[in-house]
Amino acid sequence: MPAARGASAEAFREARAIMTTKKWGKDDFWGLGAEWDPQWLLTPAQKKLQAKLIDLCRTTLRENAVESDKKLIFPRKNFEALA
Repeated sequence: MPAARGASAEAFREARAIMTTKKWGKDDFWGLGAEWDPQWLLTPAQKKLQAKLIDLCRTTLRENAVESDKKLIFPRKNFEALA
């Protein structure tokens, strides 16, 4: 696999290792592979924000989206949670 623009081979190997152990909550993440999920391009601050957003999606936004879909209402709770 080619390394990303400006990324070192070592950074690519680290990212690949991270992707093979990526979790969604307590379960293994079954989504995109390392070649389509370029974690090595993110800064530490971006990775921190990403982790917060993933947790918010898992714990709050998903449940609110299901409720909004069932009741056919605007997902205001999700906008408030993201504010």
